[in-house]
Amino acid sequence: SEIEIESQSQDVIISQILEPKSFGDKETDKFIEELQNTLKRTFDGKRKLWVERDDCISKIIKLEAENKNQRYLIDELKKEIESKKNRKFQEKCILIVQILLNEEPVVEYRPSFMEGLELDAFFRSNQIALEVQGAQHRLHHTSWYKDVKKLEDIVNRDRKKKSPVSR
Repeated sequence: SEIEIESQSQDVIISQILEPKSFGDKETDKFIEELQNTLKRTFDGKRKLWVERDDCISKIIKLEAENKNQRYLIDELKKEIESKKNRKFQEKCILIVQILLNEEPVVEYRPSFMEGLELDAFFRSNQIALEVQGAQHRLHHTSWYKDVKKLEDIVNRDRKKKSPVSR
């Protein structure tokens, strides 16, 4: 790549600069030697900084990946907590209706006309179906679903559940 070529060119130039030279004058030769030693330390320091920079970039990339994974795990945990809250709310709603109607419900009822869709509870003698709408049904927040198609499927199922039960 362009960076490698540039780096190789710099290495060639640096090695030429640091190549021992003699001008036949002790004072000049000593000055050149000191200058070359200073330049060598500078170039070595620069190389060390580039290596450290590359290490830092690698660490940043790794941390960003870990951060992304942590955000994903946090989102999954939030969904799980929300689901547990919704389940408890659903159980309380079913219990309240059960007490009011004095009837045992059929929980997670799948009537044939619903084509496999499930109602949270059905009270046979009163012919009452209960579908508890948690936040995921009311808000339809896109981050709760893997893709738009899944969200559309949920919205359509909610509509389908609502219409036969309302009749």
